[in-house]
Amino acid sequence: MSATESRKIVVGLDRSVGGRRALTWALGEARRRGAELHVVTAWHWDGIEEAFLGASNPTEAREAAERHQREALDEALSDVAQQLPPIVPQVLRGDSADVLVHAGQDAELLVVASHGRRGRQRRAPLGSVSARVVQHATCPVVVVPVPHAERGKDTARTAEHSRR
Repeated sequence: MSATESRKIVVGLDRSVGGRRALTWALGEARRRGAELHVVTAWHWDGIEEAFLGASNPTEAREAAERHQREALDEALSDVAQQLPPIVPQVLRGDSADVLVHAGQDAELLVVASHGRRGRQRRAPLGSVSARVVQHATCPVVVVPVPHAERGKDTARTAEHSRR
């Protein structure tokens, strides 16, 4: 890495307990390395809640979905505001694994949680997104584990957020 290149760590973030754990770990690592932290959250049409489908046009639906993801990102970052290294928040449209692999192409490290919000295979060591990221990333990947006891908390958090 030349002196003019900045150090970059990418972390995938969703509303899950795992996403928060990955963010916390990546923040510490970015501080230790003196790296810029790119906090990436992805969205795609399959993940949009029913409220967005009632939008009057596709542009309105896309804007609502992006605003929803930006709010989640802002909320997560406000919880750790005192710990921040330089941060680049990114809300990107696309499949989560594809977005993260692409975002990590020029990173020195890519951080994901072992399971995210939609993890159905609770006993599998990796969720579908983390497994695909590990397979396809071109940089080192850190997979932050989510203890089995904490995985069920995502369902309650998602239900609580959708009532707001």
